[in-house]
Formats: sequence, structure tokens, C-alpha cells
Amino acid sequence: MKIELEGGTRVSFFQDLYQEARSYADELLEKMKRHLEQYKGSDIIDGSEERAKVVRNITYELVESQITGYIPNPKVEPKMWSEKGDRCAKSTEVMLANKRNELNFEEMNDIDERYNPIYGGSVWLVEWDESKTTHNTFGDIAISCLSPMHFTGQPHLYNVQDMEYCFIEFETTKEDIVRRYGVPLKVAEEAESEDAADDKTATLYVCYYKDDEGNICQYVWSGDTELSDIKDFYARKRRVCKKCGKHEEICECENPVIEEQSDEYEELTRDIPLSDGSFIPAMCEMIRDGQVVTETVQTIATDEMGQPIMERVNGSLIPVLTEVEVPKMEPTRIPYYKPKLLPIQIRKNTSEEDSLFGQSDVEFIRPQQQLINKLESRIAEKVIKGGVYPIIPEDSSVTINNSIFGTVLKASHDNYHLYGKVDMSVDISKDIAAAERAYDHAKRILGITDSFQGQYDSSAQSGKNV
Repeated sequence: MKIELEGGTRVSFFQDLYQEARSYADELLEKMKRHLEQYKGSDIIDGSEERAKVVRNITYELVESQITGYIPNPKVEPKMWSEKGDRCAKSTEVMLANKRNELNFEEMNDIDERYNPIYGGSVWLVEWDESKTTHNTFGDIAISCLSPMHFTGQPHLYNVQDMEYCFIEFETTKEDIVRRYGVPLKVAEEAESEDAADDKTATLYVCYYKDDEGNICQYVWSGDTELSDIKDFYARKRRVCKKCGKHEEICECENPVIEEQSDEYEELTRDIPLSDGSFIPAMCEMIRDGQVVTETVQTIATDEMGQPIMERVNGSLIPVLTEVEVPKMEPTRIPYYKPKLLPIQIRKNTSEEDSLFGQSDVEFIRPQQQLINKLESRIAEKVIKGGVYPIIPEDSSVTINNSIFGTVLKASHDNYHLYGKVDMSVDISKDIAAAERAYDHAKRILGITDSFQGQYDSSAQSGKNV
């Protein structure tokens, strides 16, 4: 992505880019908000200003029926089987399983299982957290599950890795901004929050984008304040002095000029033993432009039998030296792994053509939810307004509580000489049948059976002898 400031600042450039991308996503965001309100039991009736008096929340019921806490075990297989490759695959599986147990995957899976049927997908952010250290490691992986409403991708692209840039936003405290980005408290105080009345939190906007070489970069801001601008985000960084070129820790310059540079490889200082008994040598042949670089050195000349050739000089035998071309050696350099992918992965509910996210279960059962809300509201009206009403004489001294019966009929002695009642109950069986029919339609749309909900299902055949 090419950054053209045109007299503006980097903050204004990314702000404008975010607003442009967000405007294209307005329609999708409105749909997501509507889906979330439906899941929470909204009483809105589409196309009407009236609200439903009763909400039978089948959306919540059917979404929750699909929730599972099962997390699959990691599975790794070598492309070509070999005994060594199989051992490496098993070791990788164990490492991934341990990493899964370290991270809070149970909680993330719990919210992810709801994001998918409600919104149609979820957003996973994979980061490298340098604050996680142990006695022998520096930094560790950090994984977060985000709501799709906090993610904005490049317009008209439906695969994250095809995008040149994308945005995420989240709320955090201003103290965390100071810790995470190393900015002064005065700078963090300038950050803005969605809640203008809250001066303790701030809304962070993070842009991940690709530079001209395809490297992933990160830009972070809040309000009109720049918090972080990291080029080549995945590269390992080192702080060196521009004057002497040494690391900050060993620089001896009087007024050092420290800058942060990307570290691309590690130079070995000793042989590294491997599990199969071999080793990575500390020194290797120097190769430039695909050719081995050689140098001329003097060595002892030998005859056809491999014996050194000797000559007598001043009565002493000394070996004859000859010049030979040998490969030039240099320290072995192991390149650091550096991903070329945006740190975003989207899990889709069910795939949909030309869509960044998948299909929402909530959207497909909205007609049935709306119909049931109308029917249940009508049933409630019929039950409340119908019923049995008492009849008492007009001049009766008996007092009947209207809060219980709603309506009390009074009649003259010409019509009624005794106390009585009028049954005005209505038939709601057809309304109940229609509501249950709509409920069954919703279950069939999502493929949910009675046994799926833990109810008795006479169609289930598992373990039945035929």
C-alpha cells in the first residue's frame, strides 16, 4: 500500500482511509446490529411502529442449542512420510496442544461459538507479545477472538490475505496505552474514547498494511494522537548506534544516536547439535550470486602418496608450501522466520459467495421469529382480554376487585335476579399451532433436531437393534 500524505499527516491519512473503508461496511454493520438485537430478544416488528407485547426468543434458543465446548486436538502430518518427519510432526502436535492449554481457548471458544451463528463469522487476531518472558524465552504468542463489528477490511475484497490493509478497534485504558506503547502519560491523555464522559478509557484504532515489499506494517492511533508506527512489524528489532553500528548495550560513543533496525538473521558462534546426531556448523562456505567465493591460501604440498614434499634449506628439511584455492568461510547465518500474512484469520459460519463473513443463522430464521412474536402477542391479548366476567345486581352491596376480573357486569333486576357470570373466553389453539409450526420451520432451516436439544426424539436410531 502506497502512503500519499499530500501535505497531511500520517494520522489524517489513516483516519481518512479508515472512514472510507467503514462507510462501505455500514450496511453490513447495520445487519449485524439487527442480528444481535434479535438474539437478545428484540420486540421490534419489521415494517410497523408497534412493538411485540410478548417475545418468544426462539433465536436465542436455537443458537444456544448449537454451542459446543469441544476444541479439536491439533493434527500435523508430514508431506512425505519418513521416520524423522513423523517424529517432528508428533513433536509439533505436542507443542500445539501445550500452547492451546496455556492460552485461554475455552473462554475464546465460548464466545466464538456465538459470534458465528449470530454474525456469520468471527475474527481471530494473532499477535506477538514481547511482554511475555520466562527464564529462557523472550516474547510469546497472543491470540484474541474479536467481534466482526470491531473489524473493517479493505472494500470489495472477500479474503483477508488479498487485502492491502485492514483495521481493528478496541477499548482499553489510558494506563495500558502508556505500558504497551511506551508513550508519556500526557500523550495517552489526548486519546479519545467512544464514551465522551469516560476519561479513563480510550478507543484504539490499529491498521495492519503491506508495504511495497510485501512486509506487514502496523500503525496505531487514538483520536488525533499517533501511538505507534512500526515498519516491517514481524521483523525482529535491534537498537543500534548510527555512529558506530554497535548494539545499544555495547555502544561506547559519547553522544550515541540510537535507531531501531530490523534484524534478519542470527550468526552462530558454535556448532548446533540436532536430534538425529548431526549438527549445524558454526562456519559455512561464503556464497555470492550463487557462486562459492574462494581465496588463495598456502598449504603443504604433497606427492601422489599423500606424503608431504620436503626440501633441504640450510641443512634442515622443511615442507614445501604451495598456493591453492579454497572456499572462503564465514559464520553461518540462520534467517529469522518472518510471516508475510496479515495477522487476521476469519472463521466463517457457512460460506457465502462474495462475502467476507459467512451466512448468519439469525438472519435465516428472522421471518419465523417475527411471525412467532406476532402470534404470541395476539395470544397474550386474547388471554388477557377474554375470560369469565362476573355479573352482580346493580344495587348489590358486594364489592368485587376489578384488578382480578378486569370487568364486572352489572344488571338490573328486570334481567337478572341472581348473581351469575358470562364466559367470553376465546379459542387460541389455532394461534398456538401456527406458532409451533413456525418454530418447527426455524429448526428445520438450521438442521436442529429434538435430540440435538436434549429432547426425546423418536426418529433417533443410534444403538437400536433392527
